[in-house]
Amino acid sequence: MKIGAMVAILAIAEVVVQAKGEFGRLPVVTVYVQRGFSDMRLSVSHAEGIASEMFSKAGVQIRWKTGSPKTDREAHPILIEITSETPETIHPRVFAYARVFERIHIIIFWDRIEQAAGKSLADQLLGHVLAHEITHLLQGIDRHSPEGIMKANWSAHDVVEMEHRPLAFDPVDVRLIHYGLAHYCLVGETARRRECSTPISHTNIASSKR
Repeated sequence: MKIGAMVAILAIAEVVVQAKGEFGRLPVVTVYVQRGFSDMRLSVSHAEGIASEMFSKAGVQIRWKTGSPKTDREAHPILIEITSETPETIHPRVFAYARVFERIHIIIFWDRIEQAAGKSLADQLLGHVLAHEITHLLQGIDRHSPEGIMKANWSAHDVVEMEHRPLAFDPVDVRLIHYGLAHYCLVGETARRRECSTPISHTNIASSKR
């Protein structure tokens, strides 16, 4: 994205956030989580709680559901699939990816998260991956911040810090989230195919190649 366009978006996003009166009534985002495997070590609810806490501080409420939407009347739900036993050839060395401009689908690789964080920190890392990828879809742009939740590559130190406190959103990311929510480009299947392409954004750690 060109610098001029980003400056313009941030200026508008600032107005959107101010108009909400420091968020005011929190916008609600519905997220469906699916997993196609059985693993008692995977505590999705704990990870969801961590992600919810981070989004609450950014002025967004996440409504978590399991499975798939029961009706097409629901406004733009996010669909997350958690997989395991991931082949090395599938997006090598990344934890997850989101179809950013499609703004619907996220795939998360649980086995890679558990391997990187260990059993004691896997839930915390999963919560951060959830927050990171959902943010990409809410913002509708493929960008990263120098620090915090939207950092392109988390270091081993970042992962250890997640045990003590969740990483924070950069203020710029908060503004872009609310701008994205206020100017959602998708209004139906026809518009989705016509107006939105599907570049992929990854979540990984600093020692991994992008």
